[in-house]
Amino acid sequence: MAAALHHSLATGDSGGCSLVGGCGSGSKGKVIAPKHVIVDESLDRICSALFALDRISPNHPENSPTPFGLLGLDAYAEPFYPVEKSVYPGSEWHAAAHETIQKATERLRELLWAKYLAGDQAAVRTVDALWHVGYMLLYDDSRAYFLRVVQPRLDGSGSLWNLGRTSRASTRVSAVRQLCLDAWALRGW
Repeated sequence: MAAALHHSLATGDSGGCSLVGGCGSGSKGKVIAPKHVIVDESLDRICSALFALDRISPNHPENSPTPFGLLGLDAYAEPFYPVEKSVYPGSEWHAAAHETIQKATERLRELLWAKYLAGDQAAVRTVDALWHVGYMLLYDDSRAYFLRVVQPRLDGSGSLWNLGRTSRASTRVSAVRQLCLDAWALRGW
């Protein structure tokens, strides 16, 4: 994978994919890495964050917050939506998105830090999830992929969502597990 990334950086050939814009004709001029590198690294960060969130409530992962929910933020409000205004360096809300994530992460960390230091296991799990969530959301490519592909699965608005006879929460957990475990299984993890 490192060789593919090096090749794309050296030649500009990434199969038409941009780091935050995805693939297709709209990514011309922003070509940075091949699609599999973008998705692999983004999914690793996203899935690590989602599984850390599930550990907050290990006996009931369906009660786990979403990444934006943990931070008390709305994925469908400014400065995160529409996505194109926040994920490209220099875009209208890019700096505001980063600042909002950093402030929300710091605010929650400050609230939990004394309990974390005292060894409170709920605080330890939440701070761990907070680290993973902040890390994932501060990467533009991960945040873009999350907002475009994963968030719709989490909230039920995506086309791959199938509630059927199950609850929204248990289906959310299934959607996350399917997305992440399938991606990791392809790499033999």
